[in-house]
Amino acid sequence: MEQLRVPTIAAVTGGAIGGGLELALSCDIRIAAEDAFFVAAGVNVGLIMSTWRLPGLIGLGPAKAMLLTGEPCDAATALRTGLVREVVPADALLPAALATAHRIAGRSPLAVEATKAAVDRAVGQDRRTARAELVARCAELIRSRDHREAVRAFLQRRAPRFHRA
Repeated sequence: MEQLRVPTIAAVTGGAIGGGLELALSCDIRIAAEDAFFVAAGVNVGLIMSTWRLPGLIGLGPAKAMLLTGEPCDAATALRTGLVREVVPADALLPAALATAHRIAGRSPLAVEATKAAVDRAVGQDRRTARAELVARCAELIRSRDHREAVRAFLQRRAPRFHRA
């Protein structure tokens, strides 16, 4: 999932336990139904899991609490810690996920792909290296058809029309 060039969205209802949690964590964005809960179940079954993804996403303290206790984390707590982007009623989960996907799909495909790649790499980089990559990517994008269309659309007060590759 992390290797995909396009953004991924997890729509979680019910339990994301063990491998289900890992799958959700590998997505770029997570949206939860009010009944969702998350369990880092490794210690519950004599294993280890999520030692890189979870702390990077929600911070060391909350991640250690989940990883060491194996206790469930409800949707409200997941929202508060940053594990999920939003919590919605179960019947609004798919529409919320699709609305997010449509919003992303309406953006510059080149910029979305470059942003996802740069953010994923920046996690393991020092600040200077991450900044240099940001500047290099921006220099490439400023010369792109997508950027020209976005500026034209802004000046003409209309939505941009990006071409998919």
